[in-house]
Amino acid sequence: MSESSSPPNKEALEAGKMRLYSYYKPDLPAGDYNILVDHTLSSSGDLDIPLNSKKRFRVVTPRFSLPPGTVHSSYPHQGHGELAKVLPHLVLTDVHLPWEREVEEPAPDSSSDQKKEPPARTPWLGVLTFQVDELLAIQLPPSLQSVKQALDMSYKISLGTLRGMNETVAIPFSNQDITKPDKDRPAGEKSIDSVSIIMLKPELFQDLFTRQDQAGRNRQVSLERYKYLSHVRIVNSSGLARAGGDVTNPGADKEFSVVVSPRSGPTHILSKDPEAQHKPIPMVSHLVSLEGIKEHIKLPLPTQKKSIAIPTLYSWAYQSLPPDHIDYDYLMGQLVSQSQPYTLSDNFIKSMTKAILEAPITSNDEETKQEEKDARRFQAEWLKKRLEAGYSFTRYRPATGEETSALYRGPLIPLPNKPASLNNNASNDGSDLQIIDRSSGLPDLSYNLAWELGYALASSDREFTAAIMRLRASILSQASAAYHEKDLTATGTTSRQFKHKGAAIDALKEHTEPDGHFAKPKHHASMHKRWYKHHFTQSSSTGSVDYFAMRDEIEIAASSIIMGPPIDTPKESNPANNAQTPGKPADPVAATKGKVSDWSVISKWCLDKLMLQNIPAVYMYGEERILPSEALRTFYVDEAWLDVLLDGALSVANHSVYTESDDVRTELKKHLNSDTLKSQTAPVQIPSWGFLLRSKVVEAFPDLLIEASWEGPATSRLQVARMEHLAADTLICLFDRKPENGLFTAEGITLKQPPHQQHFSVGDDLDDNELSMSYKLISTTGKEIEASKKGTSQITWQRADQEGKPVREDLVKNRPGKIYDWDSQCLVFPDFAQSCWSVPNQILGPEVFNIKEPTSSMTGVQLNDEPLAIRLTFPKHVRKEYPYRQLPLPRRRERPPAQTPASSKTVLFARQPPIYFPFPKARLLPPPLPPTLQPATIYKSVFADIPSNIPPGGTTPIPSFKRLVPLANIKDSYLTKAVSPLLLLSRNIPTLSRGPIDLVFAITAPLALATFDPELILLSLTLYIPAGGDPADLLRTTVASPSILTILPSARGIAKGRRWLVTLQETHNKAVLGKFKRQVASGERQRLPTACLVASLRPRGKPHRMLVDGPDLSFLMESAEVNGVPGRGSIIFKEDYARTGDAGEQGREEDERKVNKAGTVEGLWEFEKERGRLG
Repeated sequence: MSESSSPPNKEALEAGKMRLYSYYKPDLPAGDYNILVDHTLSSSGDLDIPLNSKKRFRVVTPRFSLPPGTVHSSYPHQGHGELAKVLPHLVLTDVHLPWEREVEEPAPDSSSDQKKEPPARTPWLGVLTFQVDELLAIQLPPSLQSVKQALDMSYKISLGTLRGMNETVAIPFSNQDITKPDKDRPAGEKSIDSVSIIMLKPELFQDLFTRQDQAGRNRQVSLERYKYLSHVRIVNSSGLARAGGDVTNPGADKEFSVVVSPRSGPTHILSKDPEAQHKPIPMVSHLVSLEGIKEHIKLPLPTQKKSIAIPTLYSWAYQSLPPDHIDYDYLMGQLVSQSQPYTLSDNFIKSMTKAILEAPITSNDEETKQEEKDARRFQAEWLKKRLEAGYSFTRYRPATGEETSALYRGPLIPLPNKPASLNNNASNDGSDLQIIDRSSGLPDLSYNLAWELGYALASSDREFTAAIMRLRASILSQASAAYHEKDLTATGTTSRQFKHKGAAIDALKEHTEPDGHFAKPKHHASMHKRWYKHHFTQSSSTGSVDYFAMRDEIEIAASSIIMGPPIDTPKESNPANNAQTPGKPADPVAATKGKVSDWSVISKWCLDKLMLQNIPAVYMYGEERILPSEALRTFYVDEAWLDVLLDGALSVANHSVYTESDDVRTELKKHLNSDTLKSQTAPVQIPSWGFLLRSKVVEAFPDLLIEASWEGPATSRLQVARMEHLAADTLICLFDRKPENGLFTAEGITLKQPPHQQHFSVGDDLDDNELSMSYKLISTTGKEIEASKKGTSQITWQRADQEGKPVREDLVKNRPGKIYDWDSQCLVFPDFAQSCWSVPNQILGPEVFNIKEPTSSMTGVQLNDEPLAIRLTFPKHVRKEYPYRQLPLPRRRERPPAQTPASSKTVLFARQPPIYFPFPKARLLPPPLPPTLQPATIYKSVFADIPSNIPPGGTTPIPSFKRLVPLANIKDSYLTKAVSPLLLLSRNIPTLSRGPIDLVFAITAPLALATFDPELILLSLTLYIPAGGDPADLLRTTVASPSILTILPSARGIAKGRRWLVTLQETHNKAVLGKFKRQVASGERQRLPTACLVASLRPRGKPHRMLVDGPDLSFLMESAEVNGVPGRGSIIFKEDYARTGDAGEQGREEDERKVNKAGTVEGLWEFEKERGRLG
């Protein structure tokens, strides 16, 4: 706190500290100035030539309007409410603005000709507060009667109109200013310019602009009170949400000027209605110009002037609350008591589960009722667990086209996840990232959508897409050149052209038949294979690529290019886009000297996403009801979600054909880990935990101060990794540490009002009869301990009292006079300013309090309420090392040991090292097949009578099926069936395929059969597909849980018209698995399957369908993981048939609704798995 007009030093403030000044005096206030230059030109001949020059200039400052961005904040906030004791105030970003125009000349010092700097300086701006009714009933002059009053009770007119009202309205302008032509006015000030004014009654004007004596009598117009109501605050911006807009620049001092109103809200309500005593009162505050009021408005007013016009530059509305209303202190306390993890409220979850449990049961059977109750208890418990885990439900349309539900959870989760449940491999399209909920069968789309979002965001960013495409091309080009150079050296070949020709000639052997003739070209009936990539063998002397050697070259090339000098910025790029953005993480590899590297663009984009920047809100926050108003929600950041998002982004421009794995993507992640995320020179603080705050408190105090000190030795890391306003009332705060890391101090996290946005009040308590105020005892000599020992300094005034009554008479000898006027609702000056100085001066003494007279900064300190604060504390944890954020990398494949040369016979499906498949795999896969298996064989046809060139749905004889249930009304199955891999019809199913494959289930009803009944109706078709470790099982299960499939495939109809709907459901029901007992008894399988995938086919849109209308039921099963053990097996099928009646065409429609069931056919559908692979 200082009484000087300018800061004596520019030392940086500590975090949480502020420095106050009574005012900032501008070097040149607004006005006209002359520059006079006198000098003499002398020569050797004693000739002196006097020269002089005069120049006139004008200092122009705002007068009737404020520049954009001048107002930093106001209190009470627009539309909010506060108690009557609160004094509205305005915070300005221009510290000189309140004193840029002079309204009073300082009194001259009697002992010197120089003007003395006063301890307080009258500003030209002041804040006035009114009840809305006080500005309504005003007698207007004729020139204003046609002007509509604005919502803030002001009138917007031209300057010329305002000056023309001088005859009927008192205005703060001189006669010279009124008659001055526009050419002589300051630049930009013309008669046609708009100005807003408020009209005051003479009685209200006297309360606000006249000085009162001890007897309460009004005297001449005075602005003395306003010089104690403006001051300057310099605050440290560390931990502030908005001040300066840059949380990455800790310790930066920000300067603000503060203007406080001398008038409070009403302490009484003049209404006969009892209910009105408890209702808020509409209030409006105006930032008005005080210029010319003292000089040009004289009291009493002439009889022809009924009102006074005052220019206003800014306004806001709020409500004055009665004492029994909720205030911000109560709201902040509720935020802590009702805070919870980032999920729906407990009451909402209870209401959802209660609705399930209490739904009426229509059945009268006791056994059925009990089953229904058990099922509902299970459903309620499942729903509760999912909602408490932060999941929400979303609409989902699978590949089959139906609209259903799915689970989704964004990167903000209520509890820490378990990254160990996901492996670290990359995905190629994101579809393999769906996780099926085993209890409900609903897909969890969280990671699938995260991958697709990352790909979409990256693809839509032109700068990122161009950078990663150029970087990939550069790495692959350099790696390929180095690889071939080493290959030529190793083989002793000096001509690359000759080497490649030889490789091309040797490669022709792969396309010849054993008799030496060229093989026939392969014709594809469809475009399904247009994106098929040829997979090269690992090493060959014929010029094919050695994967392991190429991978090493990619690693070397990536390091040299990424860590090398930057390249020139492309013309289409904007270097400004690569500059550090306030509030975002710094780019540790930013280029210099007008150049930027592609790696700089990529790493900056990735860091932006790791900081949760520019992620669409619909993906990030999930369910809207999780964050209601007046709520604080803590969350963990799902690192796996962000890993998947970056994996999708870094997969852009992946055009590699030499192998399935994307080694360039792996190298990019490596350098993000080592050079950026864990850089020793510029470590980046990546969020791992945080909270969301939605409250009126955030709207009222946009620069809410967050303090979260580090535990342990001093560190240069920021206390808050990121802080940003998502909306006017919503704040997100992110930290790069978790509560369980033990890196927060025992105080935890403190949220409190910032130094420049604390509110001002008349006293501790104010009502219609009494005022109580506790004067702050602050040391101005650095002896805070001595000041704190003096005890309380509370003083109370009754409405009729002329002197205050201190609580302790021994502390305050000279009682302060009356400081508040209940009738005008205004503080009494200079008496109040004098009391703010005299009370601490009497109690503390000059050794602790050395200020010699009242100042505006001292008045501001006394009016300042205690800052509101809340605290989040955590249980004590053992301190751990700082957890550096790292991206997961794929498991590194090692080169297999050398093998004996293969025989001259061509092997279509050569055994290769295992390929590790896409991230994430939620379950463990069985170990690789032992090397004792028989050599791979060529695929055989499942049905010899189905030609290989006939697609599904062709006309072929029906194969014989094993009958399980004899039927009297139907002879046999009317459907032909075959299963094969996609694009390899009529071949057996491979067991060594790289990951999941797509299987075609060809199911048709040949119309050419003589036994076909045109009146036959197929009600449904059910397939029981075995899964487990037996050779007779088709699908693979996990090692940890043999009753769970490694991947739950999806299915969609591929027949013409898609008239049949197919659904898949996994089960390990004993009754279903028992259907395979006969195969075990007959020796067709060794043991029962441990799981079963049930495929159900139903007519789309009808309860049943005639085979004439839908003879093709074929469907595609996508992403099926095949059991790796070769062998034969069977799928059990069940067909439900019916036959229509003989009522003729008119009764056909009714008969189709009332069909006569003909019977059920059950049988075995054989398949065979052979050791081999696709590709």
